[in-house]
Amino acid sequence: MQIEDENPSQPTKREEKLNFITKNHASTRNSEYRNVKNGVRILSLKDTLNRFRLTGPLSHAVLFKAFKIYDNEIPNNCNTWFTDWLNENSDNKKSHKSQSRYWQGLDKISSPSELDPGIVVSLNVFDPRLNRAPKRMKALPALDTEFLMTGPPKDAPKSLSNSAIWNANVRKRILTEMLSTHEINTKRSKEVLVPGETSNFEFTLQPLPILVIQRPGNQDSEWKKIGFGSGYDVIIPNGYGLSVWLNLIAAGARACGVQEIISFHKEMGYDQFLPDTIPGQKEADRVQRELLINYFKRPPNRRVNYTKLSIAKPFKAPWKQLLQNWDNQTDNWHVLRDKDKLVRIQQAIKRRFNIQSAQLEPNMLIPVKLTMMTHGNPGEFSLICIPRREDLRQNIRKLKLNDNHPVYIEPLKADPHESERNKLKISHKKLLKRLRSRRVRKKRREQANSLKRIRIMKADTGEICAQHFKKMCQLWLPDNFPSIRHQCS
Repeated sequence: MQIEDENPSQPTKREEKLNFITKNHASTRNSEYRNVKNGVRILSLKDTLNRFRLTGPLSHAVLFKAFKIYDNEIPNNCNTWFTDWLNENSDNKKSHKSQSRYWQGLDKISSPSELDPGIVVSLNVFDPRLNRAPKRMKALPALDTEFLMTGPPKDAPKSLSNSAIWNANVRKRILTEMLSTHEINTKRSKEVLVPGETSNFEFTLQPLPILVIQRPGNQDSEWKKIGFGSGYDVIIPNGYGLSVWLNLIAAGARACGVQEIISFHKEMGYDQFLPDTIPGQKEADRVQRELLINYFKRPPNRRVNYTKLSIAKPFKAPWKQLLQNWDNQTDNWHVLRDKDKLVRIQQAIKRRFNIQSAQLEPNMLIPVKLTMMTHGNPGEFSLICIPRREDLRQNIRKLKLNDNHPVYIEPLKADPHESERNKLKISHKKLLKRLRSRRVRKKRREQANSLKRIRIMKADTGEICAQHFKKMCQLWLPDNFPSIRHQCS
């Protein structure tokens, strides 16, 4: 017996298979922006390049262990982008040899800070899947006393940064001609008899162009050790991100998150989220929301009363309001980034320069670094107050007596909202009790005329409690603080 379809006109839906995108296709188009008046053309290379940031003195050893320079002779039957790129121009072949020779001369460097600051080295390396260590091992620099005396090569070739990675056609060919890991393992199983040995087809695989950018780290010996925070930025084409990641991890590198990056920048004396930028403002709002939630989760007898401590904004730095207290016409404020002016200010503090010639604007925030003379570090959102002459004299007297006690302690102030909070708390409790007793009386009246069990009506006091909580938050941390500049005595 055949059962006919009731709606033969409607086609049956085919089950669509789920396609998981593991890498971007070579034909992915990039956004392009043009200025008709000036003729400027900007091409966005999003999702076409990968960047890995290595930080620390072992970054150089990790790079040498994770990558192997492609210095073999190209077989005649090999047709890759690399052969076409070398045959395209004679300078490309010379630059490839000079780059390989220069990089191999740096094999005994102990730290990236020994190189020239900001140097860019272009390299062509073997497929990273062929150079992966069987197990994770820590990469260590190869120390040599003779190399320590002579140092790295000083004369870098002119074509050191010449790379094929910026060619769109080359990047497209790299992605299309890339063999999958399954194909490589299949060929190895057929050609290699002894595990771990190399096979002939590995030399026919296309090399990978990478860019190695040196980061000098700290250059101020008075703040940190020279070279602190130095490392490399490695830029590779799309498609090899996971392979390079696994090679770096196998070579001893460790992955870090946002929390470690922020802590590292603080050690460097650099603020990653400046307050005059959109990311900085969003990050400040996010941190303030989290701290406020944790603050009001505590019971009232466990909360810090910041009003008594003369702290107006304990969870956010009110830069705009602070500048308005100094100058009322500061709408468009910004952070000073001019290194020349920062150097002049530093020299003026040491009485080597006139501060008036720096030409500082009133709507300008100046970043500072604090070095503690004794133990301890200032916490986040701490206040930096200008000392008075009497405070400076008192500090000199304490230094002569080897007295490490604080020069001045801010006295506790009276909280004008404390009595209002107590009254509001008592009235709120009375209101909730009155509403509950009203629901209980209603339940008893209904129970007297019913044979079934009557339960107390649920309390519909969510809005009342929300309004009460909002008022209490305003009384604990009022927004209408008179002045940020004069919040402390």
